[in-house]
Amino acid sequence: MKILLSLLISFAMLLSLPAKALTPSQAEDLAGLTAVFIYLKNDCGYQDLQNSRIEKAILLFAQSNRWDMSNYNIKEMAKLNKENYLDIKEIKLSENYKCTALARDSLSLLAYVK
Repeated sequence: MKILLSLLISFAMLLSLPAKALTPSQAEDLAGLTAVFIYLKNDCGYQDLQNSRIEKAILLFAQSNRWDMSNYNIKEMAKLNKENYLDIKEIKLSENYKCTALARDSLSLLAYVK
């Protein structure tokens, strides 16, 4: 849980700007990706993933989709991140299958950041 809070706080610091967030769909996608990385790190044995690389990957994802991050809302996104993380935890699949599928579909994004 400490890693989760650390990641949420450091990601929020990266994008700490006031006002309303992205479109609801974009915010949900961003929170979903953040939750996947948090889940991989906390629940799947990927503790060695550096928060800074995860933050860069999430930012790269948003930039590659040409999303305007200037009005990123920290509190709303932290809430969405947590909800998405809990949703992933509640998926009724074996941990091994869930971790393998999430890693396969998301870790490749880290190859684009240094």
